[in-house]
Amino acid sequence: MGSVVIGLICIFLSRKLRLPVITLNTPAIVPLVPGGAAYMAVRSVVEENYIEGANYMMDVLWTAGAIVLGFMVVKLIENETKARRLKKMEKAMNK
Repeated sequence: MGSVVIGLICIFLSRKLRLPVITLNTPAIVPLVPGGAAYMAVRSVVEENYIEGANYMMDVLWTAGAIVLGFMVVKLIENETKARRLKKMEKAMNK
């Protein structure tokens, strides 16, 4: 949900500030990245506790996947909105 909210806010602000969306998405996503779990995964592997390391790594992968999925959903919504808006404009121009 966090990445969806960030994505929507970044799209709105990018249009208002006339900036690329990526310049706003990149710093906004940093708090969502699971750095602590990634650190614990590497630490567990170094300490030869492979099962615990694998568990932490799965947490990292699930969290990263959820972040990516959230941004994908926002991008799909944005693309669909643009396509509908363009169709409506083309229809109005043809009349």
